[in-house]
Amino acid sequence: MYLILNLLLIGLTIASFYILISAGLTLIYGVLKVIHVAHGAVFAMGAYAAVLMFGAFPEIYLAILFGVGAATALGVALYFLVYSRLIRAEPLIPLIASIGAYYLLSNAFLFFFGPYILSFQNRPWFNPIDFGVARGTDFSLIAPGLAAASLIALWLVMTRTNYGLSLRAAAQDHTMALALGVNVRKLIIIVFALSSALAGLAGVLVGLYYNSVFPTVGDLAITEGLTIIVLGGMGSISGTVIASIVLAMSETFAAAYFPSVIPPSSIAFSVMIIILLIRPHGIRG
Repeated sequence: MYLILNLLLIGLTIASFYILISAGLTLIYGVLKVIHVAHGAVFAMGAYAAVLMFGAFPEIYLAILFGVGAATALGVALYFLVYSRLIRAEPLIPLIASIGAYYLLSNAFLFFFGPYILSFQNRPWFNPIDFGVARGTDFSLIAPGLAAASLIALWLVMTRTNYGLSLRAAAQDHTMALALGVNVRKLIIIVFALSSALAGLAGVLVGLYYNSVFPTVGDLAITEGLTIIVLGGMGSISGTVIASIVLAMSETFAAAYFPSVIPPSSIAFSVMIIILLIRPHGIRG
């Protein structure tokens, strides 16, 4: 029982990373109907910016702000440089452009930072805590707390503001939203800023958790994030939250009980196949 509770705590921490990654992907897909593969590079930018800032000024809150800000700037830049001219193109064209942008940026990270692993010199938020029935660190509380706060803020924006109403209208019908006076271009820019900020926060937390940042760290955001938005039901925020928890728990327990039987990279796709066989449109599709 003690082991199970510890695994649940680890799974919840990992689920918080997945929620932040997939929520941003879901937002972009909901509005543009584009699979934003370059989201992985935005995620990596947040991690790199945070570890570099922490190395210069060892204050974790400053590192988080810098990482989120750098990721947001990159995400908005990607919209203007890649997607703004391809919104009306066939869906395959922006997908290919997004894949190209991801590999271009991954190689840029490799060029500027080398093939080396960068680490936080002193990881904060890793003080041990005994919960009585399980043991963890204060990071085990902070990471899920940040993910929950981000989701609540996103929900408030989407349901309690005019921006959220306009965004949902644009997601359903761009042409009708334009006819009713909605500034769809402005909405899309804000969506890219929000989703990139979430990805940047996820990158910072993942970099802290594993204490390693490297040029291909964004692969995590691509493989896990795309799997989750398919599992949750394309465009469903609530579905991505459920899928993130299911996937994180599956990976955690499989790694603990079957470490040499199931390769870690195959768990996500195995879970996706099983769930899609039961619900072809995803959990909340």
